[in-house]
Amino acid sequence: PLPQGQRKAQTIIFNPTWTPPDSPWVAKMKDVTPGEKVEAGSKLNPLGPIKIPIGLPSLIHGGKSPAKLGTFASHGCVGLTTPQVKDFAVQLGQLSQTELTPESMNARLKNPTQTQVLKLKNSVPVELRYESIVLEDGKLHIYKDVYDESSNTEENLRAVLEANGTRLEDLNEQQRAEVLAALNQMSAHPKAMP
Repeated sequence: PLPQGQRKAQTIIFNPTWTPPDSPWVAKMKDVTPGEKVEAGSKLNPLGPIKIPIGLPSLIHGGKSPAKLGTFASHGCVGLTTPQVKDFAVQLGQLSQTELTPESMNARLKNPTQTQVLKLKNSVPVELRYESIVLEDGKLHIYKDVYDESSNTEENLRAVLEANGTRLEDLNEQQRAEVLAALNQMSAHPKAMP
């Protein structure tokens, strides 16, 4: 599970190398050895084009396929697709008052075997939270409670809706029924529905 809590981002690493940890999941891999550096640009490197250290043991990094997001496809890191991590890196640049435009980022990424480190002018606080109910761009997303933290509750649903200016009672009867059924289905222990 992703370690939750306050962290900070201080650097962005373009075309990162990867050193596989001494973990059982690495031992199952055929072509990598724990502790042996995997070069930037290697197809064996799972970090994608950008990694952002946020304090051990976690990173924010790219290279994830959209199909793996929301699944057990990481080992304590925040895995993003490449477009997502690029957008996030530019936002970090803005928040830290560090010059990083999409164009300058793409120039740094041009040679995938050349690692480059950008030190941010100011640290950016990063809070890691486990949220399985999210209202984004006017759409309600209910994700599977994969860590069995009882996060998919009606109480949490109401809190998310109210934080975004609406209430469960504002939905019509069919919408409420669909949302509550999805909430149940995506809980760690769904109950049989009538």
